[in-house]
Amino acid sequence: MLDKALPNSQYGDEFLLVIFYDDGTSNGMAYCVTTQEFTVIDHRSVFVEEVLVAPSMAVLVKGEPLQLTATVLPDNATNPDLIWSSSDPEVAAVSQSGLVTALSPGLTTIRATAQDGSGVFGEAIIEVENPSYTLIFSCGEGGTLTALVGGEYLTSPAMLEEGTVVDFTASPDVNYALDAWWLNGEVVDTIYLNVQLEMLQNNEIHVTFKLDVVGIEEIILSPSKAILIKEQQLQLTATILPSNATNPELIWSSSDPEIVAVSQSGLVTAFRPGKSLIRAVAVDGSGVLSAPSIIEVKEISSPFSSQRSQYIEIEDILGRKVPSKGYPSIRIIKKMIKDRGDGVDLY
Repeated sequence: MLDKALPNSQYGDEFLLVIFYDDGTSNGMAYCVTTQEFTVIDHRSVFVEEVLVAPSMAVLVKGEPLQLTATVLPDNATNPDLIWSSSDPEVAAVSQSGLVTALSPGLTTIRATAQDGSGVFGEAIIEVENPSYTLIFSCGEGGTLTALVGGEYLTSPAMLEEGTVVDFTASPDVNYALDAWWLNGEVVDTIYLNVQLEMLQNNEIHVTFKLDVVGIEEIILSPSKAILIKEQQLQLTATILPSNATNPELIWSSSDPEIVAVSQSGLVTAFRPGKSLIRAVAVDGSGVLSAPSIIEVKEISSPFSSQRSQYIEIEDILGRKVPSKGYPSIRIIKKMIKDRGDGVDLY
């Protein structure tokens, strides 16, 4: 009968088995040696000694996934199963397969813990950031556009974190006004010079301006009429309505420059007797023309214009007769005159 079987030596998966048995004779115990290949089974538990999580650190943007992997050592651990957890599930969540999903900005630790009771775990540190978006901004002719974040000026293009609020200011040039704000190719406002934009995606903002001309509606010349003598000058003035007309420039003209000339500042110069109409026209494209200022030029009458008169007739600058009666200074020069054809002599 079999008494016992003991391994004698082992080489890999083979070992020498010595079998002791009693064959029922008086010779006592006997044994035999046999060499066979046997599978050795160790029924003792092998605990997890180390868990390595890869990558051990990562930076994600909100909404980004990441698959973590865990290596369990030794590789013959009896129970290699793991439990995955996040220290802050609001920052990043993890599935039981190690798939991480970034949820909100912050830091969290992802842990893979052995289920065999050994308490061994591995960790990965995950940082979650808000995504960044590109902002492009520009403006058309007729003004400028500025963009600020927290009081700091931006230049285009700019990379901005999600949720960043940008303050825009449109500044029209003289004679220009706001036309429209364009956001990603669509008109979003036509009134306000200051707008805010929260960055929730890539954005392109553009501002257009338009000419804002206040045209001349009326031109009033003063005086509206005047009488001058030859070589006399008179400064005309032009009142432009409305007073805030964008372009108040005028062009002055005379209907008869040989009688009266006018400069482009409205200065009239009388040349010879007659009448001329002085006008001023707007150059802003409105075509507004002033009512004329009527200028009459007269020549002073000579007191020696007639041999038949015994007395001198004197006219004032407006052509009115000046009576001699009561004016001794005028009576002094009352004389008989003689016209010699080459001048006038007083007797």
